[in-house]
Amino acid sequence: MDPPRRSIEPRRSAWASARTVTEVEVTFLGTGAAVAPHAYNVAMVVDGTLLLDAGAPLSVHLPRAGLSVAEPRAVILTHFHADHTFGLASLILARVLLEEPPPPLSIVGPTGTRAYVRQLVEFAWGPEMLQAAIARKQVEVQEVTAGDQVQVDGCAVTAYPMTHTPRFSCLGYVIAKDGVRLGYSGDAEASPGPEALLHACAHAVSRTTYA
Repeated sequence: MDPPRRSIEPRRSAWASARTVTEVEVTFLGTGAAVAPHAYNVAMVVDGTLLLDAGAPLSVHLPRAGLSVAEPRAVILTHFHADHTFGLASLILARVLLEEPPPPLSIVGPTGTRAYVRQLVEFAWGPEMLQAAIARKQVEVQEVTAGDQVQVDGCAVTAYPMTHTPRFSCLGYVIAKDGVRLGYSGDAEASPGPEALLHACAHAVSRTTYA
């Protein structure tokens, strides 16, 4: 079964019909919670190049969505639980093994992302593959905190604080591109952070496991 896709248009005002309306396409590669029996763990891709979380088996699901493993240019991580990150290890391996390596994969996430990605790749494939990824410049990491706004794959991305686990920082994001403001909470309990995120976006993908 092909992954579901949804095109999202900007909200239209009374005068919007006089101007060009753009849209972004969101493809859901996985929507399941940590131990979901009938769904893969969470990952989605915006316009074929920007991944939001990486829990699904990306080296399988990207081709099913008509995308090669070389096409994603960036990954935004909300937090470090396995159901949001473990697909990243296979994606990095697949990109390292390509005969013609693609441009570096930009990974954006909370404080601790740099160390976590190194540990994940080394644990999954060993220190040799980690060194190969570094040598072939396949990974670039940028750590952000709540309130930061950064440019990621042509999008303005703003981080919001989420409450999920005390073990590490958890973030949600508003991704602004071509007039569309898409919010993504990751796993989040009720708190001021998700409320602020929802007020800042026109469309949102929210994980409601803990609602």
